[in-house]
Amino acid sequence: ADGSYPLGRILSLKGSLAYSTQRIGRIQTQTPDTSTVSFFDTNVYTGSIGPQFRLTPTDSIAFTYQQSLITQTQSTGSSGSIDTSTLTLSTEYARVMQDWTFTVVGGATYIEPAGVTYPTGIVTLSTTPERETTVQLDFSKLIRPSYFIVGGVILSDIGRVQISHRLSERLSLQGSAYYAMNETVSSQSQGNKFNNLTLSTGLSYNLTRTM
Repeated sequence: ADGSYPLGRILSLKGSLAYSTQRIGRIQTQTPDTSTVSFFDTNVYTGSIGPQFRLTPTDSIAFTYQQSLITQTQSTGSSGSIDTSTLTLSTEYARVMQDWTFTVVGGATYIEPAGVTYPTGIVTLSTTPERETTVQLDFSKLIRPSYFIVGGVILSDIGRVQISHRLSERLSLQGSAYYAMNETVSSQSQGNKFNNLTLSTGLSYNLTRTM
């Protein structure tokens, strides 16, 4: 849930609340690669608040305080709960033009109980090279939950390209490429690194003009 309350002509107060949950199913067939890997059921509670200033009709800047609580249990039920808290302070600058949008976010995230702080940020560029096509480029360095190997959080460097082409008024073709370099950060272990590459494509159809 997101909300914004105007405090003046150029100033507003923005806030958000979010909850997510992920459950891992049981592995029916164990192999040497999966028998020693731990998976974690994860709940994430996140809240944020901060002021946003409208500098010009196309430019804005926002300052945000965000806190997340991550609770995890091993999917096999063989261990206790793992609780991780993150605190993030960030500044966001955005420019919205007729055919392109640019956003940059920079800040730092403190992780408890690991007791370490990492710089984090996001850079996003979205453009419409032609009327029916939208291209979005993202690069981010973020703290995210770790769902397997080690509980807690991971530091992820993520690059993504996403293209959407409208085939008709309600039908669109979408494709994306996603690459991430991850490193675990928790009170149990540090320094486990792994990479992942995801390619996807699909069709989306709007049942009405708004959904």
